[in-house]
Amino acid sequence: MKRIILFLLLAILFSGNVFSQSQQGKSGDSKFTFKGNFFGDFFLKAGGDSTGGRLQYEPYVKDFNAFAFRRANIGFNYKFNKNFDSWFSLSYDGPDTLADGNLGVYIRDAFVRWTDVLPKTTMLLGIMPVPAYAFTSEKWWGYRSVEKTIMDQRGIVSSRDMGFMVAGAFDKESDFGYYAMIGNGSGNKMEANKFKKVYLTLFGNFLEKNILVSLYSDYLSSGGNKNTTTLNNFVGYKNKSMNIGVENFFQIKSNFNTSAGATSSDIVPYGLSIFINQNIIDEDLVMNYFLRYDYVNNDINNKNTGFHQSFMTAGLDISPVENVHIMPNIWLNAFTPKPMQTTKYTTDVVPRITFWYDYK
Repeated sequence: MKRIILFLLLAILFSGNVFSQSQQGKSGDSKFTFKGNFFGDFFLKAGGDSTGGRLQYEPYVKDFNAFAFRRANIGFNYKFNKNFDSWFSLSYDGPDTLADGNLGVYIRDAFVRWTDVLPKTTMLLGIMPVPAYAFTSEKWWGYRSVEKTIMDQRGIVSSRDMGFMVAGAFDKESDFGYYAMIGNGSGNKMEANKFKKVYLTLFGNFLEKNILVSLYSDYLSSGGNKNTTTLNNFVGYKNKSMNIGVENFFQIKSNFNTSAGATSSDIVPYGLSIFINQNIIDEDLVMNYFLRYDYVNNDINNKNTGFHQSFMTAGLDISPVENVHIMPNIWLNAFTPKPMQTTKYTTDVVPRITFWYDYK
C-alpha cells in the first residue's frame, strides 16, 4: 500500500509541475505534457469456479466479490522539437502483485520517436506498443477499460516489447502504410535469450477512412527447431456514431507439442472476435453501448482434448462529464469440452460496474 500511495503522490506532484511547464512552454517547440488513466471495477463472480484457465476472473471461487483496480497509469511526453519527442509511463496492471502482496508498478513505456526522418516515415526506439493491435483493432474496439482485444487477452502477443520500429505511409493521404519492428520478444520483461522477434503490419484505409483493413504477422525463434509464427487480420467499419470490427488470428507454435501420441508436433491456437459499439445519447450525458463475442480454440490440431471457448461482454458506457465513464457490464467465458476431454469447467459469469477515468 505504501508503494501505491507513493505512486499517486508522485503523479500529483509531477502533474502540477508538468501542467505549469505545459502552460508556460519553452523557447522553440519544446513541451512537457502529462497523461494517464485509471480503470477498475466492482465485480461479483456469480457463476463458475476456480478451476478454469488463465483469464482474469477464473482463479476466483463463486460468489467472490471485490473492488479492484485493473490499471493505474501515468505517462510523460517531452517534445524536444517538431520532429523529436519521448514518452515514459509507469503502470499498475491488475492483478500484478509483489512478493509481499502489494500492488506492483512497472515501466510500461520508455521510447524516443523521430518523426519525418524521411517523408512519411517515423522511427521509434525503446519499450513501446507492438504493431499487432495497438494501432488497429484496439483503437476501433475502444474499450480497453472493459477488456483487452483477443490476442492480448489470450496471451498470443504481448502489448509491449523493447526494440526498434519503423512506421510509414505509401501515399500522400496516409491511407496505406506499414509498421515494421524488431524486438526482444519478451514484453516488458528482461531479455532471456539471443533470439529476436520481428513484427510487420500492413494497413489500408478506404471510404474516407471509414473502413480499415490490416494484415499482421510476427516470427520468433525459440532455438533448435522451435519457432512461433502469428498471423492476424482485422477489418473495421465506422461512421459518426458506430464502430464495428472483425478480427481473427492463427498462431503456429512449431514443434512445441511433445505429448505422447500427439497427431502433430505443432500447437495452433485460433481465435475470432466480433464487436460493435454505438452512441445512443449525445447530449449533456453521453451514453454508448458495446457488445463483443470471441471464439477461441487453444489448439485446432487437437481434436479430442481441450475446449472450445466462447467469451462475451456487453454493457453501457455512461459519461456524465468528458473523460469520466461508468459502465455496468457483464463478462462471460464459457467452455465447451472436446470429445475426449474429461475435466469439465463451468461458465464464468461476472457482472461488473466498471469505472474509467482519463486525464490529459
